Amino acid sequence: MTEPIQMAAAVIFFILGATMGSFYNVLVDRLPNDQDVVRGRSECSYCHTQLKWYDLVPLLSFISLGGKCRYCKEKLSYQYMISELMSGGLFLLAYIFWGSYGDYFRMLSMIMLWSMLLVVGFMDYKYKIVIDQVLLGFAVPGVVLTLLAGTNWKTVVYGGLAGLAFYGLIYVLARLVFRKEGFGMGDVLLMTAIGVFLGPKEALATGFLSFYCCIIFIFIIKIRDRKLEKELEIPFAPSMCITAFFVSLYSEEIISFFMNILGYR
Repeated sequence: MTEPIQMAAAVIFFILGATMGSFYNVLVDRLPNDQDVVRGRSECSYCHTQLKWYDLVPLLSFISLGGKCRYCKEKLSYQYMISELMSGGLFLLAYIFWGSYGDYFRMLSMIMLWSMLLVVGFMDYKYKIVIDQVLLGFAVPGVVLTLLAGTNWKTVVYGGLAGLAFYGLIYVLARLVFRKEGFGMGDVLLMTAIGVFLGPKEALATGFLSFYCCIIFIFIIKIRDRKLEKELEIPFAPSMCITAFFVSLYSEEIISFFMNILGYR
């Protein structure tokens, strides 16, 4: 493709991603509250005024209104703008890495993975819950796209099993030894879904590095508010989602790093 066409395609993908980010916000806020994600009209969470189409234009509506509701003037959560911006950026990144080279199935597979990570990460951070239907909704078409992209079916199966075994074993041991969950079953299923997309080595790398990401996450929270209680409940899925994103982009470098540490050149 010529450069002007690639630039136009990049803009289209960003806009498409930001638009999907608006829908992802609906999933994040409605599913944990058992609300319909298709038929329900969007409304202000403060004054409950039903929003018009021009109140819902991704990014532009939030910016033009100064982050406030048009009707009651209450400040809106930055979650809406951030998730739309991130979703647009992820769609654009997938196009740059794969779409611009004609690897469309891989591009779509990564879009499904990153979209799942975005929704689950925000949902667990806000409501401390990972919903199975969200994982299935993204992982099932993601598996098909991953296979169409040329990934061997054994890699898909072994990846899911590796993710399930790694965190599943920790889950069972924590219940047996400490009589409580090390983390929720939703985290185990999320790790399984990540493994399906990325493969067994990548699943293990993600599972291992997620603990370090969580430590950094806790450290930042503690620095921001030193008065937080010691038994603070920290959602683990956001750390998994951040780690999986970087592993999906730099899996070869990360796995090579671990292999060198273990003495495998």
